[in-house]
Amino acid sequence: MRARTNAIAMIDGQLSLVDAGTVEGHRQFVQYQDGIVRLLDDQLEEIAAHELEASRVLAARGLEHLAVSDGSNLLILGAAPGTVAATGTPEAAVTVADVNCDAAAFVGDLLIATAPAAETHRVLLINPATGDVVDEATIDADGATAFIIPHPTELVVVIEFPMGQDGCVAQRVEVISGSLRVDEILCGQDPVIAGFNPSGTRLLVTPYPDDPETARVLAWPSMDEIGRLSADDLVTEIGIGLAACWINEERIAIYAMEDSLVVTNESLGEPVRARLLLDFRDEGDLETLVSLDAGRVAAGVWTPEGRFTLIFEI
Repeated sequence: MRARTNAIAMIDGQLSLVDAGTVEGHRQFVQYQDGIVRLLDDQLEEIAAHELEASRVLAARGLEHLAVSDGSNLLILGAAPGTVAATGTPEAAVTVADVNCDAAAFVGDLLIATAPAAETHRVLLINPATGDVVDEATIDADGATAFIIPHPTELVVVIEFPMGQDGCVAQRVEVISGSLRVDEILCGQDPVIAGFNPSGTRLLVTPYPDDPETARVLAWPSMDEIGRLSADDLVTEIGIGLAACWINEERIAIYAMEDSLVVTNESLGEPVRARLLLDFRDEGDLETLVSLDAGRVAAGVWTPEGRFTLIFEI
């Protein structure tokens, strides 16, 4: 049995999408490339764009508020009063000097950002209006690159710190009365955090590449296991890949490596393979899955001829 998919569009190259919030129930994203920052809708069609000098966009609320890196400093655009023009584009920046961040997320009225340090990683709580660091924590994660997964409704994020052959650590970071509370979760399990369901009651965790055997769904915030799916369950030899996302509240998309896209229920049960444009056994590889809106997904695909982004409904 196979799940039905409906291809909507194919875009050259793989898009590096930054969640830019929800407007009237529809998600928006920011894409930065070649000196242009673009606001995209839930079909990845352009809403607005403007020029921007940065090395990377880390966090966004529309185009009005952006956290970006210039390679040496953290810049917060449009955060201070009077800094957004009539066009909706930021005109001024608050600079957090000498902080080269690798991830960030707006949480309530504050910004959580991460920055590598000597054999550790800094987690910073920043006032975006002033650039002041109001609290800070240090994580033992040598050589890591951080990824921040915000909770959809709470003032909390999960930060994943993959460290190559040294595995991965995940931290629950909550903002309480203007301070950080940091707790490690899933200790010793090398978790890859694929994201929260839309209501924020469940967390999808995929396996680290060193042991690509089992994906799990955990209750939030208790972290009790609700369901799991193994490579043996799928009868696939290579294992379960990093690419995974919630399709909606009831369904999950996950990748059986060099095999197929797999669709399951909200507890990783009832898996069925989905037919896409490529046969992943010999024509390409599925590298990313991003939920655009309920039932709509963007897949980052590699082929020998190049990379592309496929938007489809399922």
